Amino acid sequence: MESEKVKLRCRLAVLLFLLASFPLSARVPVVEMDFPALPARAGWLYYFEGSRADSLPVLLDGQGRGRISLPVEDYKGMAYLHLQDAGGAEFVLAEDVVKMGTVESQFNTQALRFDHSKENERIAYLFGRRGNLLQTLEWINSGLENDELQITNYKLRGALQSEKIAVERALRAFDDSLSTSPFYADRFMELNLFMGEIYGAIQQPDTAKLPALRAKIAGGWNAEALYRSGQLWNEMARYYPDILAARNTPVSSTAPALTGLDNDETTYGKPAIVIFYDEDCSHCREEIAALVKQYDVLKDTYRIISVSSDTNIERFRVFAPLYPWPDQLCDGQGDEGINFRNYSVVATPTIFVIDAAGKIQSRSNKLTINQ
Repeated sequence: MESEKVKLRCRLAVLLFLLASFPLSARVPVVEMDFPALPARAGWLYYFEGSRADSLPVLLDGQGRGRISLPVEDYKGMAYLHLQDAGGAEFVLAEDVVKMGTVESQFNTQALRFDHSKENERIAYLFGRRGNLLQTLEWINSGLENDELQITNYKLRGALQSEKIAVERALRAFDDSLSTSPFYADRFMELNLFMGEIYGAIQQPDTAKLPALRAKIAGGWNAEALYRSGQLWNEMARYYPDILAARNTPVSSTAPALTGLDNDETTYGKPAIVIFYDEDCSHCREEIAALVKQYDVLKDTYRIISVSSDTNIERFRVFAPLYPWPDQLCDGQGDEGINFRNYSVVATPTIFVIDAAGKIQSRSNKLTINQ
């Protein structure tokens, strides 16, 4: 009997060890701060989901130390810490605990130091390494463009050309290696490079390249990484909303019916302006304010319809009376709602101008109506 009890205790001990080794709860990121030159300093920690920037208050103790937990499980993305009258710094928040510190009284990315944060060590390496390669390539190109060198020193020119080939090869290898890395830092670097591709294609303009860039996103390219990238998402949403749309609703196509309107049969009895927005998006608020200001002029010509991505219906109802048009929609499903999906809206604001026949005339992130 005693031996059975011993066996049972051993089994329980093994079970408890296994439970401790494989926790059932999801990871909740923690940020630990140690800024001795900034005692009792207040601030805010921002983390991102699309165009939304949620914030948590920060208050350092008398020794400049603080600790804060995110109310979001398994967060992997960028974050921004701002300390009052000291500055701010962006960093990767993708580990269980991120320990940061500085002895400087001015707080910025350059002064910030991390204690065993592989993600933040990685992102510093990536931007430093690629920056060095680009700088080297710029120097080589400057030498090759030197008229005197082309005439007088063929050997040096040949050496520079060989070095240029080597650096360009190193750049391609660097970029190709990002996709195989498990770090969020590499995803963020990929996003920066992709934004550069988009900017270059639009500036040239390279109309042949834009469909390929859209197709790259439509294939599911780094959607989650982009969603929590902060400023990169905002840049994409603000300047390239048609590219960000994974299933772009084309201009001149028939506009999908909007679920939730009282008079579905007369939705397009006259031209309509449909704005998809988020109350926490500053650019959305600017466009909504522009609509409110012009409403008395527009209402005789256009039917104004707003579609909110709010997930809290009560909160939506608090703001609704501030807008003078009657057609205001919110299903509480956020950007997963049926209207957002039917119109392929993944960034706010997105504004459609629809003619009386129900055809989409334009899609943009800014109100452009010629009166």
